[in-house]
Amino acid sequence: MTGLDFETAVGCGIPIPTIVLNNSSGAIERRGLAHPDASPPGSPARLAELGRSLGGYAERVEKPDEIIPAIQRARRMNDEGRAVLLEFITCDEPNYSHRRGL
Repeated sequence: MTGLDFETAVGCGIPIPTIVLNNSSGAIERRGLAHPDASPPGSPARLAELGRSLGGYAERVEKPDEIIPAIQRARRMNDEGRAVLLEFITCDEPNYSHRRGL
């Protein structure tokens, strides 16, 4: 959903940070949408590679202790006029609440 926005930012020289959460399942709710025995769909997408191929600065962040340094580097790149894409690898959480907000 952010690919075209990021491509536009790079092409137009708009120095914005973009953070993408990659949980390897496309943020879908598998329960109710897929057979219960089906394995998670997984995502071979490496979005940081896509960001670099579009001409922006991009990083893949896999560990929590990498978050702050990555954001600091992103700010420096933005200050230099570059669009930045940070791909944060998160876990897939198959459980969710059945309770609806009030």
